[in-house]
Amino acid sequence: QRAMAETKALLWGVVLAALLSTVACGYDDVKSEMKWTQGKLKAELHTTASGLKYADVKEGTGSAAAKGDVVMVMYKLYLADSSGGKGQHVYSQARKEEAFELRLGAGSVILGFDEAVVGMRPGGRRYALLPSSLGYGDNGMPAFQIPGKAALVYYLEVVSIKNKK
Repeated sequence: QRAMAETKALLWGVVLAALLSTVACGYDDVKSEMKWTQGKLKAELHTTASGLKYADVKEGTGSAAAKGDVVMVMYKLYLADSSGGKGQHVYSQARKEEAFELRLGAGSVILGFDEAVVGMRPGGRRYALLPSSLGYGDNGMPAFQIPGKAALVYYLEVVSIKNKK
């Protein structure tokens, strides 16, 4: 239980840091979507069997993204700071016209990104904390200054879902 409490504290620290950075970098309306009580995010924390942790900031509308769907996603990527503080900003796509298109389950992105998008609906926003096993693993991604064994934080927004099967 102590480990779970520490993990939740870490995630919320990273979520808060990412939120503050996100608001400063173009998602001005995100702050108004957050409900805060005594400094804590009022959103349910989910943990998948693979170890991915996520919290929905805003529920979208329409059909949920599923394996095989083509999804347009905007995102911001941060390295997770082990102390729960603001991690290093790695990359962001803050404009809808720059949204990233992917087919879920096709293996075109890291496992955790794919898994984090499944279940989201158009207009939905989510924070996801990926363990290194769902990110770039032991080797990292030196081209993006992501060290080996790095946990990652994504802020995701699904713009649209195409080719729904």
